[in-house]
Amino acid sequence: MTRDPEPHRNLSVADPRILAAATALVSGDREVLAAIDAYLDQPPGERRAYVLADDQDGLVARAATLFDEHGWRRPATTRLSAAELRRVMQLVTAPRVGDDYLAKFRHDLGLDEPATVASDTRWDARIDVVVIGAGLSGLAMATRLDELNADYTILEKHEDVGGVWFENTYPGCGLDTHPHVYTWSFAPKNDWPSYYVKRHEMLGYLKDYATNRGLRERVRFGTEVQGAWYDEEQQRWHVHAVDSASGAAREYTVKVLITAVGTLNQPKPPDIPGLDAFAGEVFHTARWRHDVALEGKRIALIGNGSSGVQVAKALAELGEVTVFQRSPAWIKPRRVKAVDEQIAPELIWLLDELPYYGQLYRFALYWEYGDRMHPYLIKDPAWSGRGTNEASEQLRADLEKYIWEQTGGDAELAAKVTPQYPPYVKRMVIDNDWYKTLTKPNVTLVADRIVAADESGLRTADGGHHRADVIVVGTGFQAAKFLFPMEVRGRSGRTPGEIAGSSDDARAYLGITLPDFPNLFAIQGPNSSIGHGGGATFVGETQSHYVAEALKLMNAESIAEIECRQATCDAYNAELDKAMEQMVWTEEGVNSRYKNSTGRIVANHPWTLQQYWNMTRKPELDDFHVVRQRQALP
Repeated sequence: MTRDPEPHRNLSVADPRILAAATALVSGDREVLAAIDAYLDQPPGERRAYVLADDQDGLVARAATLFDEHGWRRPATTRLSAAELRRVMQLVTAPRVGDDYLAKFRHDLGLDEPATVASDTRWDARIDVVVIGAGLSGLAMATRLDELNADYTILEKHEDVGGVWFENTYPGCGLDTHPHVYTWSFAPKNDWPSYYVKRHEMLGYLKDYATNRGLRERVRFGTEVQGAWYDEEQQRWHVHAVDSASGAAREYTVKVLITAVGTLNQPKPPDIPGLDAFAGEVFHTARWRHDVALEGKRIALIGNGSSGVQVAKALAELGEVTVFQRSPAWIKPRRVKAVDEQIAPELIWLLDELPYYGQLYRFALYWEYGDRMHPYLIKDPAWSGRGTNEASEQLRADLEKYIWEQTGGDAELAAKVTPQYPPYVKRMVIDNDWYKTLTKPNVTLVADRIVAADESGLRTADGGHHRADVIVVGTGFQAAKFLFPMEVRGRSGRTPGEIAGSSDDARAYLGITLPDFPNLFAIQGPNSSIGHGGGATFVGETQSHYVAEALKLMNAESIAEIECRQATCDAYNAELDKAMEQMVWTEEGVNSRYKNSTGRIVANHPWTLQQYWNMTRKPELDDFHVVRQRQALP
């Protein structure tokens, strides 16, 4: 470790609880552990601000002394017992976090040996793999395949990696979550320039990782997969793709097929009669037209989801904007920092250099922005307030207060943008000066339903006609249609939608594997998303880990086919449906991207992050039909 000449300066900006936890892990000091116990044993409302001392200076001095004694190095093993580790974990999260989180805590701190294949392990050449997609999930899967020494190829329709971060180029596009949560745990980036990471910065992170990890040579860029079918006789998948530029056919035959195409890449066109007659340009936020000049134009913006909220501010700086809102959305203030606030260099030093600090910081964030919020989503049948439970009611009151403040006390505007349903029924949107943008003199909010378009603009249900030069569509994606627009056919010759009876009602075990589809695994499959926090990074990491463990079994056990049992899938989905009944997303009368055409929740699962992490640690062979290789390796 490179010692900073002024480590006290860096320690002085540390979170007191995380610094105390790191000190305990490095030193194993009895007095430190006793101080943590004393801190946690106090009633929550009476806890002092600091754990190891009465003030920040005392905490820094004590921590620095102990780090000096141990050479500012991470010990080879922890000196702490399971009970002591639990208390350290509770210090950085909350005292109510129980033993079920301890395994992940140990894993995240790197206290367990990584479960990877040794570099000299012989990989069965008959188990070749194709991954569809080189976005966030595809690159996570590629990392696991690299660790297995597997033979794999990635097929990517675009000319570079990045997925949605490559596709979405609209003004204002960026992360709406904490950057240290969104990045991979196996490739942390601590030196983000600010807490609000822009699209080009996130894309740069993915590009740099693919280059530095050596993944690019595995990717066939400009290759768009149109479909695949399983050959039962050969026990292999036939993949049909085309050259994205020329349309020339490209065929692949492979033992294992992994889809990592995500759910937010096929724009959902608005259902507006007469839209084809509009004389100006019409485009979706995900297919931004940089060749269309917007300066001084009358711009119609349809939609107020995440993309609409992010782009509205930029559009308001260019022209006259009319925002069309089908229904209001709950929008949370940025709790992290101001949009443009830089991350302190002292914090970057702590994350980079101080033993355990980065892992503890990330674990605390996963609790803060993840499972801490899960109770807000669970319906309390005895609750008679406006929310789903007491916590939800308080959150609603806080959000209503925020709306009132941001709209400058404009009662009419506040009423238009305040939802009637409880928070979290739809995806919670993070503010990008949305309410302030709506108060600008060149911005008009229309809360009436669009009924038609004509040559010069849009007509609404109240009889109004709104003239426009350009229409920007932020109406979301066809997220409920699993694997759309690809046509993937399993053993029976049917697609998941045909088996389910509807293209938007596919079922899977853990969102990863499906009966009738041997040797096929999905990242971000049905009911994979998290509705309370954690995001796509967590899903990609947990699911790619599970798939890698399944492939290890195939390699070790000479397995030619591994197919999820119907009974396994049915039992899991019955449990999922039962748990889903208590979740806020099932609120009747409210449409969302979480639901399919019949109202069933097909995007999210109801589990906590910890529960799903446990579920995806290791596949059990009893959950699968297994066919062994016809011949052993020579």
